[in-house]
Amino acid sequence: QACEQAMARIPSYRYESVTELAYAIEQWLDGAQRRDKALQILEGIKELERQHQELLHDNKQLLHRAEEELVQQVNSESAWNKWNTIQENKEKANLLMLEMEQQLHGALIYDSQLPYIHEKLAHIEYTSYLEASRREDTHAKKRYLRKFQTYFDVLSQQQKEYWQRKIQSHESSFSFAKEKRGSFVGR
Repeated sequence: QACEQAMARIPSYRYESVTELAYAIEQWLDGAQRRDKALQILEGIKELERQHQELLHDNKQLLHRAEEELVQQVNSESAWNKWNTIQENKEKANLLMLEMEQQLHGALIYDSQLPYIHEKLAHIEYTSYLEASRREDTHAKKRYLRKFQTYFDVLSQQQKEYWQRKIQSHESSFSFAKEKRGSFVGR
C-alpha cells in the first residue's frame, strides 16, 4: 500500500514528503516483524503440543498396563508405581497446557489477527470447559465458556459453526448422561 501511494499517477495522492513515505515503510516493516515474532512463538508451541500429546499417549499405555497388573494382583507394587507415574504425567501435561496458553497469549500481543492463535485458545478453553462439566463445577464451566466466547468471536464463520455444533453435541450428551445417572444425594 505504501508503494502504491508513493507511485500514484496523481501527484496529490502521493506522500507529501519522503519522511511520510519512510514512516509508512517503517510501519509496514514493524507489522511484518511482529507477525514473524508471533509465527516464531507458534513454532515453539507446536513442540509443546507434541510433548503434551506424547505424555497423554504414554499415560494411556501406562494405565492399560497398570489395570492389567491390578487385575492379576491387587497389591502389585509395579502397578501402583505406574499409577504414580500417571499422576505425575497428568501434572506435567497440565503444566504444558498452561505454558501453551501463556505462549499463545504472548503471540497475540505480537499479532492479534492470526486465526490459528484464537483457534488454539478456543480449544484450550473448550477442553477446560469439558473438564469443569465432568466435575459438575458450574462456576468454572461458566468462566471457561466466557473465555471461550472471547476467542470464538474472532473465528471464521465456518469455525464458529464447527464449535457451535461441538458444544451443542456435548451439552446434549452431558444432559443424557446426567438423566441416566440420576442426581446425587446430598448435592
